[in-house]
Amino acid sequence: MSANRWRRALTSGGRQALASKGPGGARCKLDAGQLRVLETALDVGPAASGWSDQCWTLARIAEIVRRRFGDEYTLVGLDLLL
Repeated sequence: MSANRWRRALTSGGRQALASKGPGGARCKLDAGQLRVLETALDVGPAASGWSDQCWTLARIAEIVRRRFGDEYTLVGLDLLL
């Protein structure tokens, strides 16, 4: 929040207007169980998912998420998730 927006919020709503509204951004598309499945898939390595060079990339992890759970993530969103 810019200093001007902060000042206007304080002036119009007092200290309560400055209280945190929680984290911003989208909610995670995967539930706790799906996150555990993803973690397990990453732990066993890329070869188990068809990549022989043993190198995880964000694009490959996004492909795993799409295949297993049907959810699409941008690479930036996936980076934040991990």
